[in-house]
Amino acid sequence: MSTLNEQGPLPEYLSASSISTFQQCPLKFKFSRIDKISEPPTMQTLMGNFVHEVLETMYKEFPLEERKLTLAKEICRELWISGEWEEKVKPYLGTLKLNEFRWMSWWCVENLFQLEDPTTITPSGVEHELNTDLEGVRIKGFIDRWNEEDGIAKITDYKTGKTPNPRFSGSKFFQLTLYAAALARDYDFDGYELELLYLKDGVRLTNTPKPSEIQAAIDTVVQVREEIEKSYGNNEWETIPTKLCDWCIFKKSICTYWN
Repeated sequence: MSTLNEQGPLPEYLSASSISTFQQCPLKFKFSRIDKISEPPTMQTLMGNFVHEVLETMYKEFPLEERKLTLAKEICRELWISGEWEEKVKPYLGTLKLNEFRWMSWWCVENLFQLEDPTTITPSGVEHELNTDLEGVRIKGFIDRWNEEDGIAKITDYKTGKTPNPRFSGSKFFQLTLYAAALARDYDFDGYELELLYLKDGVRLTNTPKPSEIQAAIDTVVQVREEIEKSYGNNEWETIPTKLCDWCIFKKSICTYWN
């Protein structure tokens, strides 16, 4: 256990990412979600943000018939300039060249067209904000895109990272299962279809959650909230050293396990 003297206020809500952070390492959760120590962006997170912005613009602002590859390329050019992405990206490129970053981002957008035909999709929500209560726990998040087909809600999430090993792909659906539980508070669907689009590799992973799996996600939320409140009350935050520590910004500075 790691005991730290000072704490900020408990967060008013949880998100899928904050739940994942606590499960990965409670002390990291404290640093980022309670002490509000911001983590700098990385080349990978910036690429994800840029690609998401391009796809959000295409699906939200343009009609079905215009969603072609040529339009996507034009959106990329315009957003790169208007969003001042060169200035945002340069400090975090590392050994990657700026043109390489732009090409890798474009390949992700291009691969979307290999996975689906945007001219056939009518979204019910794009960057749809969720702010709901699940058994006493406030949940917030954003769904990249969702649409309804014959009473089934299809929830889509874009990923620009590597496709996970099949052994670990199941855990990747927790976020979308949680989104299904949140959508169910406002809508009445016959079922849900979840899809992860790994744009870098052009791979689609799908899952159809059972009601028991959706309830299990809710139970996880409640359990994690209880564990957070217990850690906060005792001011004791467990450290869980794993290989992921090598990518944690707190490892070489304030992590009590490594320092």
